[in-house]
Amino acid sequence: MAIARDPVRAAPLARGRSEVRVRYAETDRAGVGYHANTFVWFEVARTDLLRSLGAPYRRLEEEGWLLTVTEAAARFLRSVHYDDRLVIDCAIVEAGGARVRIEYEVRVDGALCTTGSTELACLDAATGRPRRLPPPLLEAIGRGAGEAPMRRNDAD
Repeated sequence: MAIARDPVRAAPLARGRSEVRVRYAETDRAGVGYHANTFVWFEVARTDLLRSLGAPYRRLEEEGWLLTVTEAAARFLRSVHYDDRLVIDCAIVEAGGARVRIEYEVRVDGALCTTGSTELACLDAATGRPRRLPPPLLEAIGRGAGEAPMRRNDAD
């Protein structure tokens, strides 16, 4: 079973929102968020989304499925800084076969700072070979067309 975004409406299959605070260790000497950490923030949003859909990474791995990033991209529009609260919207836009594609938008105070995407391949944990996405994950994505609640990943 393959699920794909309707090209006319461009509606995501499932979406979520996470919030993280830029930590000092995630910045350069100028207090600007170091670009490589963008992919860590994407991962926070992605794992939060899967958890909210009822398909957390931990359970998928325990059941013998691995989701590994095969492609990642980011476009930096504005800098983020130490102590900024990042709101990360992510949306599953394609899922089928052995892959899933997720798009991201990172905002600070409503201003778009970064856009990006990741593509993940599903692998069999025992053999490392490609494997179709697990039915429970596809079902969770199919149910997740609404927006998941905001998840915060920092301590105040």
